[in-house]
Amino acid sequence: MDKNNFKKAMDTLRNYQEFIYSLYTQHRIDVFNNEPLNNLESCYVDVLKDAMKDTSGDIDYFIYDLNWGKEYAPGCVTENEVDLDFSSVDALYDYLSNK
Repeated sequence: MDKNNFKKAMDTLRNYQEFIYSLYTQHRIDVFNNEPLNNLESCYVDVLKDAMKDTSGDIDYFIYDLNWGKEYAPGCVTENEVDLDFSSVDALYDYLSNK
């Protein structure tokens, strides 16, 4: 997957998550435990992981643990005692494509 398509796919997923969150915060519509919607997101992430050959769960970590890189800090992601930059979608793509 080239970088532009990866960024577009990740932006689409982030927009989807923000929309789902806004349904709750703005309209009090709780869809967080909606199985079809959860399955859709999970499947989408799995397709991205397959496309990027991400067998380590780096995409999951970036999205869910680092909140799309917003909670990244130097030293929170390392490999062989070397800091990895997971601060942005661009940085994540660069790491995954050079792995």
